[in-house]
Amino acid sequence: MFSRIIRRQPQLHLRVLTNKRYFSSSGFVYSEKEDGENKNNNTSADNKQDNNDIDDPNKQNNGVRGDQDKSQDKPQDKPQGESVEQQKTEPSLEDQLKECTTKYKSLQESYLRSLADQENLRQRTTREVNNAKEYGIQKFSKDILDSIDILGMALNSVPKEFQQDETCIQKDSKEVAEQLVNLYKGVSMTETELQKTLKRHGIERDDPIDQMFDPNKHEAVFQTVIPDKKAGTIFSVQKVGYLLKNRVLRPAQIDLSFFVVVVTMSSVDEGLIPSEQLRLPEKYSHLTPEEYVQALTEYIEKYRQWTTLHIVDFMTYNQWEILDEEWRNVLLPQGSSLDDDWINSIVQITSGSAVNSDWPESLRKFIQDTKDIALPRVNAAGSEQIKSNIDKRILAGMVDKKIHEVERMTPVIQKIAADHQVESIVDLGAGQGYLSRSLAFQSNLKVLAVDSSEIQTCGAKKFDDRAVKFLGKDVMKLHHVTDFITPENASSILSKWSDHDSTKQEKWLLCGLHTCGDLSSMMMRLFASSSEMSCLVNVGCCYHFLSEKAEHEHQDESKLGFPTSSKVREIGFKLGPTARMLSCQAPARWVDQQQETLIAYEHHFFRALLQLIMVEKGLIDRSVAPVVGRLNKKRDFTTFSVYVKAALKRLKLPEDTITSEEAEAYYTEYKKRQVDKQITILWTLRVLLAPILESIILVDRWLYLNENIQDSPTKGVWLWPLFDPVTSPRNVVIVATK
Repeated sequence: MFSRIIRRQPQLHLRVLTNKRYFSSSGFVYSEKEDGENKNNNTSADNKQDNNDIDDPNKQNNGVRGDQDKSQDKPQDKPQGESVEQQKTEPSLEDQLKECTTKYKSLQESYLRSLADQENLRQRTTREVNNAKEYGIQKFSKDILDSIDILGMALNSVPKEFQQDETCIQKDSKEVAEQLVNLYKGVSMTETELQKTLKRHGIERDDPIDQMFDPNKHEAVFQTVIPDKKAGTIFSVQKVGYLLKNRVLRPAQIDLSFFVVVVTMSSVDEGLIPSEQLRLPEKYSHLTPEEYVQALTEYIEKYRQWTTLHIVDFMTYNQWEILDEEWRNVLLPQGSSLDDDWINSIVQITSGSAVNSDWPESLRKFIQDTKDIALPRVNAAGSEQIKSNIDKRILAGMVDKKIHEVERMTPVIQKIAADHQVESIVDLGAGQGYLSRSLAFQSNLKVLAVDSSEIQTCGAKKFDDRAVKFLGKDVMKLHHVTDFITPENASSILSKWSDHDSTKQEKWLLCGLHTCGDLSSMMMRLFASSSEMSCLVNVGCCYHFLSEKAEHEHQDESKLGFPTSSKVREIGFKLGPTARMLSCQAPARWVDQQQETLIAYEHHFFRALLQLIMVEKGLIDRSVAPVVGRLNKKRDFTTFSVYVKAALKRLKLPEDTITSEEAEAYYTEYKKRQVDKQITILWTLRVLLAPILESIILVDRWLYLNENIQDSPTKGVWLWPLFDPVTSPRNVVIVATK
């Protein structure tokens, strides 16, 4: 019998009955139903033992071992007793629920009241804004009524017989003179009262006679040389200006004595800035810029089919047949082995000088014409070109190409800024801040370097810290900002960094070195529309990212990347995606980098052959060109079969879709047919159109600035090649001043 006794310390469970719920000393709550289920189900030996110990009175009285255990557990009695007392004083669950419900209703009521207050505030604010719009001029209107009354009195003071020619002529001249004087006095009183009314509302008259010309407040209508007037002096005012609390409400239209800077522009230096604002090719120098851009677009339209070619379609659409048969026969002679001299002669076509006299006249003319019509790409100053000697600590992080660009762009910006008394620069699309550091630490100009990428800005600051550490320069000269400036937010951004101690408006020079795609077009719009910007120096790049109407039908035409000028819009010329890609090509580099050029042609052959295989195997229609994307040039182009495997993986097709044996068989077959050489020929001739397409983009921008910059004595727009075309193919800079 005693062997069946469970030898364990029993746990005392004291239950207090409250509203048919049991509270145990361990803190658990049981309902009557749950407790019964626990007994019936015998879920554990401990539960069974505990229930028997408490519920059976006989076992409680006869359990000697239990009594002994209880006497031994006396130290635990007190904590258990405290827990029971504590639970006796705790509110019931229903009380807690009532309390929570009350709090919930109170909070909900407060929340609804807040929403109602917020809605009332919004409606009240809307009403006030609408009232301000509708009745904002009420005080001004009320004040101006007095002037209207005086004007009416002046008109009414003239007798009816003096208001018509027939009766007025019959009157005595003395009477006419008297009425005229009275009318003058009445009109004069009206003007005086109007001026007082305007002044009360913060509108002041600006009569700048004999003052110096200020382009921010005055609009020059006429200019001439006045011997006894200093250059830039206003000698006549055609219309007075008006200022609203020192803001120009209407600029004064004035006549100006001739500004000497127009004739002897100090910034014009053949070693730095050319005297000719837009130097056209020699054969087209007799044309105006508008006529020249018309000639460029007409030439491209003759070869429009060439500009729309895709390398993937070369074999499936037999693009080799596009070339004149006579050209094909002479450039790819049949039945003869073609050695390295042949490939050299083809690549040399891009130089424009190596033209074989045995070639057909039409072919030689095409090559020569493409060279003659494009804008000059070599700086006229040659070895005399001025460049800045930049400290090696500022050059940290720059490759040779970037050093070449910064050394030549820095002195141009320095000169333009000095000639126009500008000490603040905005470097838009600053990237790692290479140009910004040169301008701030080398030229001692205040520079605001703006880039939309936080990564670029952080990288630039690290280079700044290194330069400041060694040069001991004022770090406050250079500020890096992660933002995107537009014509809409430019004023608010610049105001944060402007010199607020100065009484004059701070003038800024806007610059950008290889601003990508639409950023260059946006910079020009920003410069043309912003009163804070007085100078612009920009070199653009990445023309393939330019936006056009065809791809952005719903976008405002004035915000597209191309075209920007009204002349090119009038012509109706469009580039298209493949022509934009073509405009980025640099044929001047192909001769110096011939090996890279040949590798690129081999990759073109791989892609065209893959397209043919996929079409012939029925994987795609020939009108579909699946995008393979960028592959690793070293790993994925070792052989054609390796390329096919990598391409299939990128296209998410099984590896055995095209076996290695099939790939190599196709490669061998079409190599024998010299398709790779056909691609080399057509793509080499096609790339000769690239400088012409770029010329259209550049002249379009030059025309836009000329159209949109207000005429002034200091207005100027220059466009010329600044960098070496081989070192930096996007080498044309555009400079503008207001």
